[in-house]
Amino acid sequence: MNLPELFDYKFYSDRYPDLKNAFGYNEELLKKHYLVHGQFENRKFCNMPDDFDWKKYINDNPSVFNTMETKTKKNAIQHFLTNNNQINTTPLTPYVITLNKPIIILYYVFLNSNKDWKNMIGGQIHDIIKSKILDVTYRFHIVVSGNKNSIDELKYFLRNNYNNIAIDYTEVYENKYEFPAIKKIRDLAIENPDKIFIYLHTKGMVFNNPSSLRTLTESKLTLNTFLDWETTLFIFETYPEIQKAGMVPNKEGFIYFNFWWARGSYLIKCDPIEIKDTYEEQERFICESWLKTGSFTWEDTYSVIRKQIYAYSDNFDMPLWKETPELFM
Repeated sequence: MNLPELFDYKFYSDRYPDLKNAFGYNEELLKKHYLVHGQFENRKFCNMPDDFDWKKYINDNPSVFNTMETKTKKNAIQHFLTNNNQINTTPLTPYVITLNKPIIILYYVFLNSNKDWKNMIGGQIHDIIKSKILDVTYRFHIVVSGNKNSIDELKYFLRNNYNNIAIDYTEVYENKYEFPAIKKIRDLAIENPDKIFIYLHTKGMVFNNPSSLRTLTESKLTLNTFLDWETTLFIFETYPEIQKAGMVPNKEGFIYFNFWWARGSYLIKCDPIEIKDTYEEQERFICESWLKTGSFTWEDTYSVIRKQIYAYSDNFDMPLWKETPELFM
């Protein structure tokens, strides 16, 4: 993740007393703080007007922000500052979020007693909280799979540590992989077709993780799914043809790793899920590509990294997989 070109470390320190007390004007430490924490907490990195409406600024200047890729919060702020505000400010079409609290988050949790699941789950929820997306979230629903005692322990843990979050639960007492979560998100979409849904899960709780802690891959998936959520939501509001979004879209229409955004109206079109008594292990892959079944194309899919459609990338060649682990711990 790159530092904003206009990052002002002295402003950043002066703006936030906790940083001033901790780092003074230590430029390197302030830069690192912004990369590790500040950007996820929506802290201001330069002297912007407090009432600056970046979405309205984009809509008021269509000749500048004339492609999907240019329509980001970062680009609006940078352009506003580098042009000394010498640009059209006459209102054209005001930006209005069409739904009050348009987001529904569904989080699938698998409780593995051999892992430090409190570290994993607490880390993911902390990342969601500090992004401030809950300010526009209508419902936060957890589908949790485990035995009754472990599920009760999870609910007690979340209630004690995150009691300011209203959480709905669906409890599953047998391992049915992600099928109950996929079924639930589609059911919620039928009830709320006008909402935007975000799906994530406890990646690394079972497979491909020799550690008992969070994996670097999961940390990056969670952070990047929520990091620039204001831009992603703006794209959904601005481009009705965009039906889904995620870090690594596939040409067939699903999102690698199963961390994604989608319209409720799109999820209704995806294949219905019937819960069976038992599943073969290989059947879990049905859930990982289920999102494609509403269109079987990536022509309606926005890359939250590349800020455009048709943005396929191999899982291993993206720079974001090569960041240093300490930035995400």
